[in-house]
Amino acid sequence: MPKNFVSHKKKEYQNPDLADINLFPYPERNDTPLKYFNEPSCWGKNIVIVSSRGCRFNCSFCNAGCIYGKRSYRMRNPKDVVDEMEYLKKKL
Repeated sequence: MPKNFVSHKKKEYQNPDLADINLFPYPERNDTPLKYFNEPSCWGKNIVIVSSRGCRFNCSFCNAGCIYGKRSYRMRNPKDVVDEMEYLKKKL
């Protein structure tokens, strides 16, 4: 084994300040013109609103657990999602 080899044990870390997904501000969308908010499979303009992070399943073939940490599925408050929809409708 090389002299500078350092073994790291896998640790799951969750920042307590970010544990509540409702604390995140709405994404800033001013840098992209509205004409680019479209999806080829949809007709007309659309904007993606993310209402959760992580995954509620624990599939053995998926890497979401490695990315988000096991059992770290977090959902936004439904009222906050609707408020974001109303904000985007009014703003755009």
